Amino acid sequence: MKNFTTILIGLLLTAFLTVTLIFANGFFGNPISKAIVNYKVKGYISTTYPDLNLQVEKAQYNFKFSSYSVNAYSPSSLDTHFNIYFDSYGNVERDDYDSYVLGKFNTRSRLEDSYRNLTDAVFDSDSFPYDTYLCFGELTTLQDSISEEDEILGLPQHGYDLDAIELDGDYDIKQLGKTAGQLVFYTESEDRSVDNAVKILNNVKQIFDEADVPFCTISFVLEMPRDIRKEQGIVGGTDEFRVKSFPYSEIGSEQFKEKLIEANQKLMDYYAILDSQK
Repeated sequence: MKNFTTILIGLLLTAFLTVTLIFANGFFGNPISKAIVNYKVKGYISTTYPDLNLQVEKAQYNFKFSSYSVNAYSPSSLDTHFNIYFDSYGNVERDDYDSYVLGKFNTRSRLEDSYRNLTDAVFDSDSFPYDTYLCFGELTTLQDSISEEDEILGLPQHGYDLDAIELDGDYDIKQLGKTAGQLVFYTESEDRSVDNAVKILNNVKQIFDEADVPFCTISFVLEMPRDIRKEQGIVGGTDEFRVKSFPYSEIGSEQFKEKLIEANQKLMDYYAILDSQK
């Protein structure tokens, strides 16, 4: 009986350890597989990208896809970094070099981050006078502005030409902001009149001018306060003032109010068409 109990405990312990290992393997990966990937990635980059002088980080496991990834990068190139993906046997599935490096995703992200840091410094300042739950700056490209929605709204093409941007290029972020910078700014007020929108946008322009952070367009939403919407059961988007990619050059102009009304009406008409098609 004593031997039977000992055997039973041993079997239960073995089963527990087996389940634990399977569970851990599913979430954290197999250390043997990681070692294989860390070994094989060196041969892959030396064969596939012999002229890039790449270095690699340790393999990371992605439990969602049950695969491993290795970040490869060039110490001499700001924009040369990408992931290589492996299965659990160390076989290469794909890599991101074409899209992230040659496709300029990394270059665009670097420029975007630099501009967003400038705009965040303004929005996050203690002196910024408006409460907002959504505010940021972004650099748009000419390729971004070629869309059916922009054509329907009559928005001019704006932004920088992504095709003309060079890998590792050193660019004047503020100059890019003048031609491609867009602010996205949502704020709340019980007064959602065009006159209040004019007042707010004039003030925002002045604040960014004084901070020397240029922008080309602004997508602006003036909403009813969320606590009031909640109390009254009002669905978001009702009775709001909204414009998309409104030009910096029109803010404060002689026809500013009229242009703002026109831009808001076009956007609301467009949304109404979309709603009718659902």
